[in-house]
Amino acid sequence: MHNKGVFSSNSFYSSPKSLALDQNALHGLAGKVVNLATRNSEADPAAVLATFLTRFGVEVGPRPVLMVGDTKHYPRIFVVVVGESSKSRKGTSAKPIDRLFAPVADEVLAKTSPGPLSTGEGLVYAVRDQIMEYSIDRQTNQGSWVITNPGVTDKRLYVLEEELGAALSSAKREGNTLSPILRQAWDDGNIEPLTKSNRIKATDAHIGIVAHITNIELQKKLNISETLNGFANRFLWVFSKRCGLIPIPTPMPDDEVLALHNEIMQRINDAKGFSRIERSKDAEKLWSEVYKDLSQDHEGLIGAVINRAEAQVIRLSMIYALLDGMDVIQSQHLHAAIAFWEYCEESAKLIFKGREIDPEADKIMDELKDKDLSQTDISNLFQRNISSMRIKDILQGLTVRGKVMPYVIKNNSARSTTMYTLAHPQPHTEHGNENYEINEQSTTEGIIEGGHEGS
Repeated sequence: MHNKGVFSSNSFYSSPKSLALDQNALHGLAGKVVNLATRNSEADPAAVLATFLTRFGVEVGPRPVLMVGDTKHYPRIFVVVVGESSKSRKGTSAKPIDRLFAPVADEVLAKTSPGPLSTGEGLVYAVRDQIMEYSIDRQTNQGSWVITNPGVTDKRLYVLEEELGAALSSAKREGNTLSPILRQAWDDGNIEPLTKSNRIKATDAHIGIVAHITNIELQKKLNISETLNGFANRFLWVFSKRCGLIPIPTPMPDDEVLALHNEIMQRINDAKGFSRIERSKDAEKLWSEVYKDLSQDHEGLIGAVINRAEAQVIRLSMIYALLDGMDVIQSQHLHAAIAFWEYCEESAKLIFKGREIDPEADKIMDELKDKDLSQTDISNLFQRNISSMRIKDILQGLTVRGKVMPYVIKNNSARSTTMYTLAHPQPHTEHGNENYEINEQSTTEGIIEGGHEGS
């Protein structure tokens, strides 16, 4: 039997070998980091790169801004590293980055947190503003504002959440604000939950997140509402696989780590002096050429996950420019950003492949992998809790989009039954009755008529 979880388990494993990280994504300092971190390691270069870009963007802070109309973009990204199993070395990809960003001497780096991302309020509290309350002196009856919590002055926060499944479970609970607060944190960093008590807010918060999860757990935990409400498309989805077999990996050499650490710190210090990021003329020309493809509206669930491509590429190109110590995005930075985005886009397609945006349609498609179904079968699949008209609407939509194909079985009693199969070149014959025919009209019209089951 097929897995009846959120995602089709087979689809995830269909073509991981076709997923390759373009060398353009390893531009400059990012390439140096990935090469050192993976030289004698089983870590996936794409996962290492995603972790490094996120951490570097957090350390830079929210000061460098790129304006798109009246919208501000900052050098911050959210990433989900999805492994095909627990042996995909997701955690291995994070350890070298932790070491490269270990503070030396009196360096002041961003606050880091291992999570868990359980509540939105908890995230806000980590980067909270000063909290003041109005207090009345009982003796003088005079009132004044009193600081009850000094707040956090450094609003940079790097979260490495190695158990995203727990966060997704928390987000499903009624009243949990994690999803909307994460969206606000990605957008402009101004977060003010509407709570009755313990009123806290964060201004100009600069949060970067790297989260880990296996495909199996993702199947169980991520629901449709989270993908459709803009939660999923604020994350870059990175497929991670184990790269080679190295029984005795060796740590990165201390001298190389220190040299690279110093170079990274220099770039961070340079970036903190920038306030406005712009594009060069060549980069503007390239952006105009790729904008149509990046802004393409993708349909279905995959579209809900990747339809923020322009904004993601803008932020990535900012980070690549800052890694070169520049406040002007050059064409090579945009090429690097596009290369990494394309890996993330293909990862998302691989991870979410075959899933319908409608959970009831998704359940029907999943069941059709095992056997063909009649409308009666489908009604029984839902314990007759959805109407026949709803089933007809779903089947019509799946057929028009080429997902399923109806065919008619002629029974010995001269009655006929319309069956539905996945859209293969030939319909299934698993019913033991080959007295069927393709109903050419039923690809659209037959469904509207209800399939004439039993007519």
